[in-house]
Amino acid sequence: MLLLRAHQAVMAQFRPLLREHGVTEQQWRVLRALFDSAPMRASGLSRATLVSGPSLTRILRSLEERGLIRREIDARDARAASIAITRAGRALVGRVGPHSETRYAGIAALLGEERLRELYWMLSDFERRLDMPADGVGEERGGARGNGPGGGRGGGQGDGRGGGRSREPGRDPCRGAGDRPGVGRRPRRRA
Repeated sequence: MLLLRAHQAVMAQFRPLLREHGVTEQQWRVLRALFDSAPMRASGLSRATLVSGPSLTRILRSLEERGLIRREIDARDARAASIAITRAGRALVGRVGPHSETRYAGIAALLGEERLRELYWMLSDFERRLDMPADGVGEERGGARGNGPGGGRGGGQGDGRGGGRSREPGRDPCRGAGDRPGVGRRPRRRA
């Protein structure tokens, strides 16, 4: 319950902003992932945003109807579609992004950069450990993953093209790549 309460407390900082701009939390994650990457397939976008396939289908339909994304036949595989953010989608991220960053800065100031960095690392490590098989040996569940800070999620290329974005420990999936340089490295302990 404590993790759920913490998630809700953080999201309470962002929901009014997103609502003001007519997007849900999940829609925002999709737009941010597309903003920071080349066009992606739905499977990669689902991994990058932690949105289930059925939910993503509804979200993509809504964003496409609003002209914020577009779907195109994938040049590498005509059976699949690539999803890209449109100029209107980029404009929306450009309007909301600075306000979102202000909220992140407020959270960082409240907790302190070092404690925030450590929290990100601990949460990422916790997630990695939960993904390990019960005996701690062999393949981790859910595909290949790194063993510690800097490990990836989903076996993607790390840039959002095709195989999904790398999920670096300490990097919030709702934020763009490189938003918090240095976050994700394990903080040095003071002697």
